[in-house]
Amino acid sequence: MSYLSVASKIPWGKIAPVADGAIRLADKLIEILLKKPKEAGKGDIAKDIDIISGRITDLEEYEKSQSELVKNIAERQDSLVVSLKIIDVRVKYCFIISLIGLILAGIALVVLLLR
Repeated sequence: MSYLSVASKIPWGKIAPVADGAIRLADKLIEILLKKPKEAGKGDIAKDIDIISGRITDLEEYEKSQSELVKNIAERQDSLVVSLKIIDVRVKYCFIISLIGLILAGIALVVLLLR
């Protein structure tokens, strides 16, 4: 079975939307991680509390985005597992059919040689 025929059996229509969301969430996570943290500890306690509160909010957003990303990856993995199970069954059927064909060809060869 060629790679193209195997790839054509995968339900890309179900995987593509999930992958798009996962890519967007990964971009958002990278943006959050690359954002330079505001410096605290300059002496103004109210300002420091606001800065720390903002960082906590950013971390909560990061955790939420990370959990959504994990969920999307799990959904994509589930659809791939289902596809692989289908492909596994089809490969087994192809193997059995090939084996039957080989046996029939062997029988035909023996009959031809015995004539």
